[in-house]
Amino acid sequence: MWDCRFPDKAQGQNIVTGQVLIRQEAGAAEASVNSPLIEALHGKPIAARIMIDKPEQFLAGWEFKLKNARNQHTRMKYRLNIVRGGAQASLSAQPLGYDNSFSNSGRCTKVQG
Repeated sequence: MWDCRFPDKAQGQNIVTGQVLIRQEAGAAEASVNSPLIEALHGKPIAARIMIDKPEQFLAGWEFKLKNARNQHTRMKYRLNIVRGGAQASLSAQPLGYDNSFSNSGRCTKVQG
């Protein structure tokens, strides 16, 4: 399991901050992912698709619906990229159907669990 931490960002970009936990069974094409935002919306981890799983890089993606500030439902696409050598990570989120996106850099630690 990876425990990833992303620092607080400017107001309005809190969808790419905080803690992200991602757990993958060896060789599986899917993983489970959780964060405070996922927990608040779904109450439990959700499925993430493993896109790259190499010794030097791990990339996973997931999507879910989110209500924006205008009370509109927006489907968000997330990508978590981990560079395994130094455990550097990037987290990006894009509201589908819109041009803008959000991103943050952080670090991940491999933990048991």
